[in-house]
Amino acid sequence: MAKQKEGVDKRTARKMIRSTEGCAKSITLERNNKSDDVQLHDLPNDILGSILSRLTFRESSQMGLVSHTWRRLWRSCCRKLVFTSATMFQPGNRSIKHTRTNFAMRVNSFLRQLRTHPTLNKFVIKFGLRRKHTRHVNRWIRFCSVSRARHITINFTPGVKDFFMGPANSKYIFPLNVFSGPEGSSTHVRTLHLGYVCLDTTSSDFMIFANLKKLTLHKISFLGDLQCLMLPECNSLECLSISFCSLPGLSTCQPLQRLRCVRLHYCYLKKIELEAPNLTSFDLTNQPIPFVLGGSLNVMEANIKLLAKDSPYGDNLDYIYTELPAALSHVHKLSITSGLFVYDQLQGFSKTSARFINLRHLTMYLPLYGEPKSISGILRLAYLLELAPALEELELHVNGGGVDVGWALRRNMLPYSHNRLKRVLISGATVWEGLMELAYYILRSANRLENKPVPMGKQKEGVDKRTARKMIRSTEGCAKSITFERNNKSDDVQLHDLPNDILGSILSRLTFRESSQMGLVSHTWRRLWRSCCRKLVFTSATMFQPGNRSIKHTRTNFAMRVNSFLRQLRTHPTLNKFVIKFGLRRKHTRHVNRWIRFCSVSRARHITINFTPGVKDFFMGPANSKYIFPLNLFSGPEGSSTHVRTLHLGYVCLDTTSSDFMIFANLKKLTLHKISFLGDLQCLMLPECNSLECLSISFCSLPGLSTCQPLQRLRCVRLHYCYLKKIELEAPNLTSFDLTNQPIPFVLGGSLNVMEANIKLLAKDSPYGDNLDYIYTELPAALSHVHKLSITSGLFVYDQLQGFSKTSARFINLRHLTMYLPLYGEPKSISGILRLAYLLELAPALEELELHVNGGGVDVGWALRRNMLPYSHNRLKRVLISGATVWEGLMELAYYILRSANRLESMVLDPKIRIGGPQLDGWMIDIGRETIKNIFEGEEFQSIITIL
Repeated sequence: MAKQKEGVDKRTARKMIRSTEGCAKSITLERNNKSDDVQLHDLPNDILGSILSRLTFRESSQMGLVSHTWRRLWRSCCRKLVFTSATMFQPGNRSIKHTRTNFAMRVNSFLRQLRTHPTLNKFVIKFGLRRKHTRHVNRWIRFCSVSRARHITINFTPGVKDFFMGPANSKYIFPLNVFSGPEGSSTHVRTLHLGYVCLDTTSSDFMIFANLKKLTLHKISFLGDLQCLMLPECNSLECLSISFCSLPGLSTCQPLQRLRCVRLHYCYLKKIELEAPNLTSFDLTNQPIPFVLGGSLNVMEANIKLLAKDSPYGDNLDYIYTELPAALSHVHKLSITSGLFVYDQLQGFSKTSARFINLRHLTMYLPLYGEPKSISGILRLAYLLELAPALEELELHVNGGGVDVGWALRRNMLPYSHNRLKRVLISGATVWEGLMELAYYILRSANRLENKPVPMGKQKEGVDKRTARKMIRSTEGCAKSITFERNNKSDDVQLHDLPNDILGSILSRLTFRESSQMGLVSHTWRRLWRSCCRKLVFTSATMFQPGNRSIKHTRTNFAMRVNSFLRQLRTHPTLNKFVIKFGLRRKHTRHVNRWIRFCSVSRARHITINFTPGVKDFFMGPANSKYIFPLNLFSGPEGSSTHVRTLHLGYVCLDTTSSDFMIFANLKKLTLHKISFLGDLQCLMLPECNSLECLSISFCSLPGLSTCQPLQRLRCVRLHYCYLKKIELEAPNLTSFDLTNQPIPFVLGGSLNVMEANIKLLAKDSPYGDNLDYIYTELPAALSHVHKLSITSGLFVYDQLQGFSKTSARFINLRHLTMYLPLYGEPKSISGILRLAYLLELAPALEELELHVNGGGVDVGWALRRNMLPYSHNRLKRVLISGATVWEGLMELAYYILRSANRLESMVLDPKIRIGGPQLDGWMIDIGRETIKNIFEGEEFQSIITIL
């Protein structure tokens, strides 16, 4: 908080915050009884906890010292404990020495104030402690175990030189038995990082970490055998990193199925035997040793750094040519760092039958030693082409020597034909005479070498100790790199140290509720939030705390909170999103008009005004109680409708007869739900929305829908339960049409690109009046070019319903037809069902047919009549009928399709009912399967029919 002067009036409360260094920081919190602004202490506990969780450990602990209320809240919300020199001591304060005793005292004092948690997410201790501090550290580890910490870091390396491993008798012994006691548990641990400690793996109380995913060991001394106690039972281990640990060898007793990454640096191992079938990355820095990666056929990348041998003239080229291909035969990308001796006497090298069979990219870093005039030592590298037959990219980076001139190519070495190599990069190419001879050899050997510059993979960038490189991913997934300067005495980047554009980017990625909470932390955050807020979402969830019954979720309280909120904001040139979703009515017009005016002046792009909460599903509501949406506000001197891209209106009234109505010229998506119209919508709004791409109207009572001019960009139309009498649309580029209505004539003028249509037909009022005649006559005329069609309609099945209307119109492009048919009538009737056979004639290009029916039970004891002549269909390939045995005529229909479809590949008959309605019992489904088998037993279609 911003500090104020010492003299304060009676209406100001002075709070003293004592930091962990013992110094007092004064914070003054202004209270104003007559202000409608929401103060920080007025926020509910879950919001304050969310704010605390986003602060650094140091900042959250300081907030926990403001008062008893904040302390209780901090105790319950603290999920990470980070004890380092930066968090326990104030940077730049030299009055308190950064000694181990002071550090231990401060950590003890800190933990005494905390409660243990069921799951502590992070527990970190990073300070140069030793074995003489065991009493303190044991207490901290016990707290960590009881709190079930998921990510544990115990790192005592600060103050230790880089390559100094330290004596074992001075290191703290990590108490593995603490995690196997009655209070502790190791099953919660996901990440374990240990540095400069001693592990007594011979302890009988050792408890394996069954769910450990990442294990990092740095400068560890082992009193037992690590690989026989820890690794074998870590079945969930995904990443293993061991560095600067003196080990005789590393092996596993059983395969580690989930191990993906292994990193072994400067451990001076004598052997490595790992079984990790799914290993993808292997990184080794060691002297040349034999190693086995059993079953690791998926290794994508390997980095091998070979330390020098003790013998003179003993480079590692023989090891690279023999051991590495045997151990890493399936690697795709390989990097090798090793010194290379170049002398005339070093001409031969060991060969093997093993090959890098999948190696695509090889990078070698070679410090050269010896005679710059020697060529034979360099040309030993030519064997790489034979060793990696699939190699596509080769990089050689050398150093040593100077620039040698005055020599010519000898060209006395026969080339080796290589058909895959495309790109080669040699850096330091002139520091050794043999490098040009090697380059010439590669040019003659690689048949497909490309003669163009191609950028190779970038190497890691070195950053100094005072610079941290952070990667921020935008919403499109692209990475933007930002460099932040670190404090001289702290490695942590504090939240308040970030520049405003970064903080604005963080706020923009939070939800509206979270970003508004951050805006109430301080005046600085409030100013930042005002300038960065691009979305306003006013709903019951954002305006009221879930589960808090002390404040009633009334319309009056909602309006009061929204008004108070908007008074704190500035208007923006372009507000991206504006949402109001609450059950308001016309009597709240005064408030809502103010909000809509703010939305219009702010030039909001996506607007949602939805007052349906609290309204039953199919209830449209009377028009005289609905709020009248003020279209004239978008045509005034301050407002503008040209910025609106999306408009969603729910349970309001539209007065389209207003003379001040301003069309939305750039509107792309319009959604109307439970709207009452005082005028004619289609003659005023739709004609001039030239950019409209998606139109959705549901539960709006309209006499009809039509357009006065073509809507060139309209792609999607959705009309549900509007009880329309006619539809006349001109949309040449329409691709999707969704209609739920009673059968009506409709025209989609010029819509030749409709890919998908969903038609749900409501029941007629007349008895025995199903919609099959409408499906066979009106739909082919209106949707003749549709590719995928779904129809939902009831079907009456009676003997008197045999005929049906026919037309010359056809579904000429229909490939996939799905029909959901609730059946009514007589289960014994066949003629009513066989009317569906006309579908084959109606869709000559049909390839897939799905029929889903319900109604009735399982009928048995009947046989196929086979008295209907088949219609030859040459395109139908797949048929699915669910509820196949609930009606007798369905099997007759299936038999008709089998005889008619000449190229039928599969017919699936499912006795289960797959759509809504009464379901069949298990015994009825079993009877249905047996019925199908008996009917088609011995038929010639046995290879086509599948019974589920």
